[in-house]
Amino acid sequence: MSLSARRFLLPGSLVFCGALAAACHCPAPPPAAPCPCLSTKQPVSSTPDFKPGPEQCADSVGAEPKVYEMETVEDTGVLRVFADGFVDLPVRERLLAYWLSQAAIAGEPITWDQRSRFGLAIKELVEELTLHAKAMDPVVRPKIELFAKKVWINKGMYEGWTQRKIAPSFTRQELTLAARAALKDGAKLQGVTSEAELDKHLASLDKLLFDPKFEPFGVSKNPPKGQDSITASAANYYEGLTLRDLKDYKETHPLNSRLVKKGNSIEEQVYRATPPGRYTAELTKMVAALRKALPYAADAQRKNLEALIAYFEKGDHEDFRRFNIGWVKDDPQVDTILGFIEEYGDPRGVHAEFEGAVFAVDRARSTVMKKVASEAAYFESRMPWLDAYKRTEFKPPVANAVLALVLTGGAAPVTPVGINLPNEQDIRQTHGSKNFYLSGVDDAGSAVRGKAIGQQLILPSYTVDYDRCAPSIFPAAVALHEITGHGSGKTNPALKQDPKAALREYGSTLEEARAELVALHVAWDPKARELGLIPDERCAEMMAQSYPARMLFRLRMIAKGEVIEEDHIRAQSLIVRFAMEKGAVKEQWRDGHLYLEVVDYKLWQKATDELLAELMRIKAEGDHAKAKELIDKHGAKLIPKWRDDVVARLKAAGVPSHFAFVSPRLKALTDDKGNVVDATIVDSLSLVETALIDAGKKPMP
Repeated sequence: MSLSARRFLLPGSLVFCGALAAACHCPAPPPAAPCPCLSTKQPVSSTPDFKPGPEQCADSVGAEPKVYEMETVEDTGVLRVFADGFVDLPVRERLLAYWLSQAAIAGEPITWDQRSRFGLAIKELVEELTLHAKAMDPVVRPKIELFAKKVWINKGMYEGWTQRKIAPSFTRQELTLAARAALKDGAKLQGVTSEAELDKHLASLDKLLFDPKFEPFGVSKNPPKGQDSITASAANYYEGLTLRDLKDYKETHPLNSRLVKKGNSIEEQVYRATPPGRYTAELTKMVAALRKALPYAADAQRKNLEALIAYFEKGDHEDFRRFNIGWVKDDPQVDTILGFIEEYGDPRGVHAEFEGAVFAVDRARSTVMKKVASEAAYFESRMPWLDAYKRTEFKPPVANAVLALVLTGGAAPVTPVGINLPNEQDIRQTHGSKNFYLSGVDDAGSAVRGKAIGQQLILPSYTVDYDRCAPSIFPAAVALHEITGHGSGKTNPALKQDPKAALREYGSTLEEARAELVALHVAWDPKARELGLIPDERCAEMMAQSYPARMLFRLRMIAKGEVIEEDHIRAQSLIVRFAMEKGAVKEQWRDGHLYLEVVDYKLWQKATDELLAELMRIKAEGDHAKAKELIDKHGAKLIPKWRDDVVARLKAAGVPSHFAFVSPRLKALTDDKGNVVDATIVDSLSLVETALIDAGKKPMP
């Protein structure tokens, strides 16, 4: 992920479940069932990579199927993520993972506050109402519980994909009566000890909850007339400021700060523990947990964590750079992403949201990632952009499949299947990058997605070939997107700032599109077939043919409006509509339903390579004006009749509009003196239980 968009999110189509089954030469399972060859019963291995063989399939025969589907919250499917390999880690690594997970959980409130100035108040309200739900009117209770789940899924009041505000189904009067009943039952709301104080507290949330015109979008990249992307967004990175105020402003702490207008000056509120800054309480807890992790980390990882501790304490970006440079060189069994990482949630694309993730490397399933990483220099040399933008020196990137042990903040419940970090372009060019494929998350998604794209959105004449190729296409697309996509290219030395700073609000969309286009480009290369990523040229054609369908599949997430706010969907729209303009893709209507057909593969290659070369030039030169022109024209607006048709078809097929993932939690095991001596994994928690346990309002079972 270079720039501000380095995530490969589940497209909902290409079933990776069959991919390793094919590699094992065992038959693929039915689309809605978990693949035996991918059973999470397999332990996390510390042995070198090996090519999957038939014995893996034999070992997994008879393994109890995992139940991934937990519940459906309106149009969102809530899925469970498993990581059984945790039990096979050495005790030292289990303890390392436990303390890292405690640091990740400690930062969770930060994300809520960053997404809205009302975020923490809403978080507290839904927690306390849920804890005391039995005290309220049974007619109102389901409305409260539904609202709470929607808020937890989205970490606040704004739906993740559309950025539209969530509207409760209860009335103001129903909320008041429910909250009063909860208060009498012992609910604890900050500063509230009486009904009068409660009513005043609820009144402060009235407009947020019940006025659809008040702060309607979390992030608005297409603001209405008379507003800009800051004033039209609820995101809590700015106070009293407009885009015009910040035209020539450059933060000293771009990732970990918030800007506030004070008279005629701008105050940069730095996220740090000492001296006290913003989020001091949370960062202090994170630092304490990280210090407890240090004794269990190997030398290189311990030094990296010490740099991260220094960053959280002082807020100095140089400490974070020191962490990232060491982090990309290290390949431990237990790894973490922790801090202020992604700029998606900032309408300016500068400030980063908190996220926490703890992984165990799934070495047995890292083969595809490592194959691509080993050929990164070869693929770079064959990119369609100018030689001036090609990297000539490569540090072999770290590339692993990983089991998600704990996901918090911006990493969940809307979770990517692929991650590439760090974001700083100069670190990537000089020191390398890390690439993660979240195998457990993909297992959960693959188990329930089935063949929605093949059955619903691709013309019947292609479905036989698509079904044959799909199990190979998706894992190849993830690996190519992350490693050769985000990990490729270099900037013009004359550009004296990171390209994300130059491209600002368009940087994330552009980088996602660039990574997608790299994957589409490499799919045609004979080396992709030589490595076994793409079985044959027909499968490369199916990767192209299915791409417009993948974009259509994503449109189901935007139930209302004509604006695309989410960067990944914008990126796919940019690619498909650019190819349509060049004549490579045609809109087809059959039996009243829409299909987007790639009608000429050579023209598709030419169009996508042309766009890829231009996006690389834009990034390398920091050409904000051209980025704006391309994305506003092809990526920012959806075609309502396309969306309406897709939504109707997929709803009839029972496909959820969104997926949310509930990761496990780690439980401390203590001795008689209360010392933590080991940890175990708990993967049976519901969405509600996870939220309340993380908030410290419910004990771990």
